[in-house]
Amino acid sequence: VCELQRRGKKIVIISNSSRRKSDTLARLRSMGFGPCEGDGASDVPPISVVTSGDLVWEGLSAAAAAPFADLGLRCTVFGNGEDDEEYVRTCGRVAVPVAEADFVLARGLFTILGTGPDLLRQPFSPYSADAEEEALRAALAARPGGLPLVVANPDTVRPDGKDSPMPGLLAARYEAMGATDIRPVGKPHPLIYEACRAQLAIAGIDAAGARVAAVGDSLHHDVLGASQ
Repeated sequence: VCELQRRGKKIVIISNSSRRKSDTLARLRSMGFGPCEGDGASDVPPISVVTSGDLVWEGLSAAAAAPFADLGLRCTVFGNGEDDEEYVRTCGRVAVPVAEADFVLARGLFTILGTGPDLLRQPFSPYSADAEEEALRAALAARPGGLPLVVANPDTVRPDGKDSPMPGLLAARYEAMGATDIRPVGKPHPLIYEACRAQLAIAGIDAAGARVAAVGDSLHHDVLGASQ
């Protein structure tokens, strides 16, 4: 990576992390990578980062373009159990039970925000397969085709190979129930690649005419997305 930067090559890391990109940038810096975007002037091109979680946060905050413009303010959140409350609050949304929700947001499968016993003191409940099924069936019954499901991490398996539930599988189960309004954000879907091209344009690179090498470890996400 350092050699590519030394040779003047622009590097854009695109990740299906459901977190804001500041989290990925902090991890890169802690591992010794850099310079990264936001580090100030440098003699080499800084590493840029695009995460699906950041795109969803920005899209919900602006509420100006598809697939976010027609969503309401109230959502039930399948979360990572760490920064879900801050994430939802700072993008201008409110976590509520499914019966009151305008849409469902899938960031992780560790907690369900908006379903806790006290929306002020304990707004979340632990994730379980039974709780997921109950929430998805309620979302499906809320309107024809079900409530919209925004998937901030469409992965179906963890990059580290660990056997833990992923939001992409939740989306597949919701679709299998009969849901028709599922909005995945991240690899291999177009929005994250549009954001990547925007980063290249900022660096003065026309992605349409440039030779771009894509490196990844998933045929279904990295390779498929880059080849489309």
